[in-house]
Amino acid sequence: MGSDAHPPRVDGAGARNQLPTVRVDLTCCSGDRRLPRQGRNTGETDWPRIVALYDVLAEVTPNPVVELNRAVAVGWRFGPATGLELVEALSTEPSLANYHRLPSVRGDLLAKLGRHEEASRSSCAQRH
Repeated sequence: MGSDAHPPRVDGAGARNQLPTVRVDLTCCSGDRRLPRQGRNTGETDWPRIVALYDVLAEVTPNPVVELNRAVAVGWRFGPATGLELVEALSTEPSLANYHRLPSVRGDLLAKLGRHEEASRSSCAQRH
């Protein structure tokens, strides 16, 4: 598999014991402003690790919000088209029907792809 290929999910064996570590690792990798590494930007973020951590988190606590967050990380790691594929797959998830972040994430990915009219419609859907 090439470095740009979308990775399979990591094995979740024993992942339940890793949940606190996964959450701390995700926060640290993202350069969370509450932590000492404030100056980090998205270019310095360890997106491959974040995707792997979301894989584990999805094993331990499978839910559509975790999958949406994973889609964002995948979009940063592998490009907005790949992230958008995952978001589109989540668009029919009933529990996300009124979740305000779904159209926001979709709109952001569409804008990154230069599909500004669709991005605008997605953002408008979020407000209504």
